[in-house]
Amino acid sequence: MSATRTVKLSRPLETHKGAVPQLELREPKLRCFREYGEPFKVTATKDGQSIEHDNRVLVKFLSHMSGVDEIILDDLPATDYYAARAALVEMLLGVAGENPTGT
Repeated sequence: MSATRTVKLSRPLETHKGAVPQLELREPKLRCFREYGEPFKVTATKDGQSIEHDNRVLVKFLSHMSGVDEIILDDLPATDYYAARAALVEMLLGVAGENPTGT
């Protein structure tokens, strides 16, 4: 797994530290899972696999991994959120492999 992933935003987020033009996602640690739970669930289907996202948990992970407060992330346009969510899922699946749940 890459230790970081950059997600360029369609427009900068305004924070108390200034404008944030991109999210720098750092590798999550076990603490994220223990505090927030699982950000998504992967299940096997006849066509491959299906991913069910828990958006409340995903935002907590994104906040922890990027250092940007959840209240600021709430202003992300949907397209930027989907890009950030996809990057996070790709980072985690890179660790877990093709069959992360073992089912």
